[in-house]
Amino acid sequence: MAMAAFAIAMTTEELICKIHEASDADWPGGKAYKVMKLLEALYQPTDRYSLVEIRRKLNQICMKDSQDPRILFEQIATFKNQARSSGLAIAEEDLITIVLDKVPLQYAHVLATQQNIQGINLTLSHLKEAIRNQYRIVKGRIDDDNNFNEEIGLGGFVGSNLRRKNGSDGCWKRFFAGK
Repeated sequence: MAMAAFAIAMTTEELICKIHEASDADWPGGKAYKVMKLLEALYQPTDRYSLVEIRRKLNQICMKDSQDPRILFEQIATFKNQARSSGLAIAEEDLITIVLDKVPLQYAHVLATQQNIQGINLTLSHLKEAIRNQYRIVKGRIDDDNNFNEEIGLGGFVGSNLRRKNGSDGCWKRFFAGK
């Protein structure tokens, strides 16, 4: 049954060849575990170059100034999953270093405070929580400011139209006086 699923899923000649490589005289249809080993060797190699690829991906992790920190930590989780599937263990200290290096300067004071509070017990989850809380506080204020500015802009636009339409400032004063 597993070999049938592989046969359906394999769409290129190179992948179909992997099914044939997994077969022998006793198992002409092939064995699923052999196909998996061949696929892992092809797509998830565990050689030195795979470590280089993982380091390159680690260096590509980034976070923009106005970006939600969840995106940064999603990138880190993706990286950790890829490293684990390649058989590599990445120390949490390396991930903490990446976070400290890649976050925008607006989070520097929050990260420094966490470092001072936690000391050698600092974990990735401490940083994640601190950055996320700071983002929520700042984003809420930015959203409030943006809404306020939009309302003022609209009020100014409406008022200038009233002046032009009515032709005098007296109408404008009566409009706000409720007369």
